[in-house]
Amino acid sequence: MHASGRRAWHELPRPLVEEAERRLGSAVRGFEERRGGFSYGVLGVATLDGGERVFVKAVPADSGHAADYRSEAIVAAALPAGVPAPRFVSPARPAGGCCSAPTSRPAGSRTPPT
Repeated sequence: MHASGRRAWHELPRPLVEEAERRLGSAVRGFEERRGGFSYGVLGVATLDGGERVFVKAVPADSGHAADYRSEAIVAAALPAGVPAPRFVSPARPAGGCCSAPTSRPAGSRTPPT
């Protein structure tokens, strides 16, 4: 766990990491933690094999916040196309936890607030 109290990407259960990488279509090669939010879960920008960067949030299944992460992804998916909000990669729900990732953003752009 980092000084911020957040879990590090490498501390997530392996099945959750594998499912997230499968849905992202690439392995995560780097991870930059971001501040903010309301849980101790992983929050940051993952750098994928090809250099693409994706904002990622994840918590283990036993977290009291896993249901909140799933609800956020469901609400985001229901927003009309014209709403200026990130579109989520379908949330991962393996036995190991819950992970959501808005669609990719250029490396120089700001990550969405939490």
